Amino acid sequence: MDAALDDDQEDVPTPRMWPQTTPEAEGDPASVPAVLTDEQRDRTLAYLDAYLRQHTPKEAADALGFPTNYIEGACHRRIKPSVEFAARVAQCSGVDLAAILVGGAAIPSAETRSE
Repeated sequence: MDAALDDDQEDVPTPRMWPQTTPEAEGDPASVPAVLTDEQRDRTLAYLDAYLRQHTPKEAADALGFPTNYIEGACHRRIKPSVEFAARVAQCSGVDLAAILVGGAAIPSAETRSE
């Protein structure tokens, strides 16, 4: 620790305070966007669709930890899903998050749901 001598106590160093940056000053990391790109969203929705073919929307909401209106908004492309949402879809689908973020894995085919 870098320290300066205090005027009152010659032998007791006082820690120097370095300027601290705030998250606003640092900005978002370029490697992790706040929302998914269109390609990432498409991959996320493909895995989500496959998951929804086997589970009810309520079951999916409980498993993903997101409300059903968020899931519906993502499915109907009214909102851009977050990276956290993609991570939860990947976890529930049993795939690595990299499969969604960078691709390269087989994407589930769009089959008609039988109810």
